[in-house]
Amino acid sequence: MHTLIFDIGCSNTKCLIYEGARQCEHKQHPTPTNVADLQTLVNELRYQAKKNTSYFITASIVVSSSDAVIFEMKDGTLGYILPDVQLPRQPKLPAYHISGKPTNSELPGIANQLYWLRQNIGLKYIKRALPISTFFAAQLAHRSEWKTWEHTHASNSGLWNHEEGIWCQEMAPFIEAGILNEKVASPYTALSTDSTSDIQFLGGHDSVFANANDTPYSAKPYLSLGTWITASVESYFQKRDPQHDTRFVTAPNGSTLEQLCFKNPKNAYPRIFRLFERHLGAETQPRQISVFGTWTDEVIETLQSHPYLHFVVVDRPKEFLHQQIAQYVHEQMQQNYRYEGADFD
Repeated sequence: MHTLIFDIGCSNTKCLIYEGARQCEHKQHPTPTNVADLQTLVNELRYQAKKNTSYFITASIVVSSSDAVIFEMKDGTLGYILPDVQLPRQPKLPAYHISGKPTNSELPGIANQLYWLRQNIGLKYIKRALPISTFFAAQLAHRSEWKTWEHTHASNSGLWNHEEGIWCQEMAPFIEAGILNEKVASPYTALSTDSTSDIQFLGGHDSVFANANDTPYSAKPYLSLGTWITASVESYFQKRDPQHDTRFVTAPNGSTLEQLCFKNPKNAYPRIFRLFERHLGAETQPRQISVFGTWTDEVIETLQSHPYLHFVVVDRPKEFLHQQIAQYVHEQMQQNYRYEGADFD
């Protein structure tokens, strides 16, 4: 089977074709800053990929690293709020012990954008508001009515109640207005299941797909180095301290991840070490912490100087992540979407 992956990032949009875990094609273009141009780019990339019938695309999935929100007005107009736009910061975020996102976070992100929509446009004028990956997954599956978020972006929004597994009460007006559904979906949700065409999976936030293929509630720790630094480790919500600048997100396999996410590398390594030490401890020395992204020899030397944490650099990290996504889709196709006469092996 061949899997078509769209990775919509803050800087670049990538279109990749995989046969199992083997990459067949890779195209990359700068991500447009308006919805119409981004729609044109995604549709053209899909057309070009499917025009090459030698690939026989079986499944498609959209992932995104961006926390952008795309909203559709009731008159059909589309809007696109980029995460880097300097919106006024909203103070009324749900409490950290509920939402798992600190109010002092450097990532105001989706919560800030949804507050802005409510206050500056008005819910009565909006049809739906979706994360960028969910919007395009629904569009490619011709599901214009789709209003359900998937749990990786919902849990990262700062408006998700991790304790109860529901939206925080601050989101009640959006649900009552029909802008989004009360329940969230899994990233492997199939939006189209016509055996004559490829299956469109919902997808989600790209970085947490590093844990997509793990056994549920057995996620592997990792450290991502780039414009944003993210240290991620599995959490069971046993202890939460409002003073910690960590956030909580849900991986595709259902695990809850506690993450330290920041832009300024000042005093980075003591903070990173404290997070992993708190969760892993000296007795779990063999447990590998995968390192992705951009680094220098000095950075790796600093990480590997820790007396018991085991940091291992992942070769070609972006390719590794896309392989994880392709493998995830491949396994879901084998387990859940076998059609009569179809061969996905």
